[in-house]
Amino acid sequence: LDLSTDAGRYEARDDILAVLAMWSQTKTLPEIGQLFDDAKLLWGPYQSFQQMMQSDPRASVKNPMFEEIDQTGVGRIRASGSPLNFVGHKRLHVRPAPVVGADTDDVLKGLVGNSGMDIPKMEPRS
Repeated sequence: LDLSTDAGRYEARDDILAVLAMWSQTKTLPEIGQLFDDAKLLWGPYQSFQQMMQSDPRASVKNPMFEEIDQTGVGRIRASGSPLNFVGHKRLHVRPAPVVGADTDDVLKGLVGNSGMDIPKMEPRS
């Protein structure tokens, strides 16, 4: 097998997993993390979305991709923006999602034209 190729590593995945499982049983996560960091490997411990939002500094407002916003009907939440940041362009701020139905009148008027026709109000379903 040629482990320098994706195909070779895929074919050997069960053997690679067995070796890593034995190796990792003799080390703590901080030890593994340090070895991976020293080798400049891209890695991270498994965490649920809730764990990430509660304890991972990369998902905090210290990260410029996250902001606190007031979301109608929900309250104050942390939300992510675009990870793209183009040189010379101001980063777009995170905005709350529109309220369900907020654009319905404009969309319907656009479909039927500006004929002055009244569009009946729909009550939200509960």
